[in-house]
Amino acid sequence: MRKHERFSAILERIAEDGTIDVEQLVTDFGVSPATARRDLDDLADQQLVSRTRGGAVAGSVSYDLPLRYKNARQSDQKRRIADYAANLIEPQSVVGFNGGTTTTEVARSLSSRADLAEGRRVHCTR
Repeated sequence: MRKHERFSAILERIAEDGTIDVEQLVTDFGVSPATARRDLDDLADQQLVSRTRGGAVAGSVSYDLPLRYKNARQSDQKRRIADYAANLIEPQSVVGFNGGTTTTEVARSLSSRADLAEGRRVHCTR
């Protein structure tokens, strides 16, 4: 498991349970205690968690996962959904998007369709 995937999983667990400890990370992710502590320290440096003796707790404010972690989550599925959705769009259509990571992938997929870009300008705004 890559570091950003571990960070995402740690943040999800803390969001659900309110806390996590080093031993849970070692068991669940197969990392060394030193790696688990470094991960928690990195997340605390980003002010995403508060470190405790032997673990971490959710910060004092409620948060959603940062975008850089959301983008990496289920990226293959998002790409497949995006490609399917983009193929449903007919030329001359007007499409509106929200700020989600999956819809961002749809916009990327639409921007690569040659039949929509030929002689036309595509404007993407958020």
